[in-house]
Amino acid sequence: MIRLATTQELEHIEKDPVRPHISKEWRTRSGREVYVLERDKEIAAVICVAYTDEVPTSENDMKWVGTNTAVFYTVWSYKPGAGREIVNGVAERIKTQRPWVRRFVTLSPLTEMARNFHLRNGAIELQIKMCGSRPLGWYTGRTSENTRKLVAEEGGFLYDSDDYSDDLPFWSKVESKPHLIIPYTLDVNDMRFATNQGFNTSDHFFNYLMDTFNTLYNEGSTHPKMMSIGLHCRLIGRPGRFQSLKKFIEHIINFDNIWITKREDIAKFWIKNFPYDGENN
Repeated sequence: MIRLATTQELEHIEKDPVRPHISKEWRTRSGREVYVLERDKEIAAVICVAYTDEVPTSENDMKWVGTNTAVFYTVWSYKPGAGREIVNGVAERIKTQRPWVRRFVTLSPLTEMARNFHLRNGAIELQIKMCGSRPLGWYTGRTSENTRKLVAEEGGFLYDSDDYSDDLPFWSKVESKPHLIIPYTLDVNDMRFATNQGFNTSDHFFNYLMDTFNTLYNEGSTHPKMMSIGLHCRLIGRPGRFQSLKKFIEHIINFDNIWITKREDIAKFWIKNFPYDGENN
C-alpha cells in the first residue's frame, strides 16, 4: 500500500541516502509530500516529492513552489523491487489527484548509491510507465558536470542533445567510450515566443523557419545539413502559433531529398552510416 507518511514514519528521513540534510519540515511544507510503501506492516520504500513549474537543476531550484512539475528528488528502499514500485505507484496517484501535473522528473542525486538507483528506477522508469517505451535520447537543457557521464553510463541511450556547438551529429568520448551527440538549437525554437527579442507573431516564426530551411537546403546540395526545430506543446500548441508550423511543413514536403524525422531515427542512421572510428568527432 502506498500512502502519505505519518508523523512517526517521517523518522525514516534520517535514513535518506540521497539528501539526509533536508529537514522533515521542509519536505512537508508548501505542498511537498513524503510517501511510503508498506508491505507486511513494514515500510519497504520512501519517496519525497516537490512541485515546481520548471525542471530544477539543484535543491535550491525547488524552493520555488509550482504546480505542473512533480520532482522525485529522493527515493530509497529497504526491500527488493520496492523502489520501482513506489516510483510507479506515486506517479499514478499524482496523475489521478493532481491532473494538472504535466511532467514527472527526478533530481540528479548526490551519492554514488543514489545515482545508480535513479538511473535504474527514476526518469527512465517513469517514461516507460507513462509512454510504454524507454527513452533513447536525452536532453536536459540545464546540465551539470555529471549529466553526460550519467547518460553514457546508463547504457541504453543512443545519444544526447545537450550541445549547441554544431549543425550536424558528431561523436565524443565519455570515460573512453564513444558517445553520439545530436546538437540542439535555441534559435529555431518556439521558446522564443516566451523570451525578449523573440517571436511575437506566427509570421515571425514561419519566416525564420523558412529562411533557415532555404539556407540549409541550398548548402545541402554539396554537404549534408540538419535543421533542428525546438518545440514545446505549451508554446507552439497555441492556436495563433500553430499555423506557422503547419504552413512550414506543408511547404517543405514538396522538396526533394529531405527527411522529416525523429532524433532517434537520425541517431540510428548516423550510428549505421558514420560509426565511431576512433578519430572522427
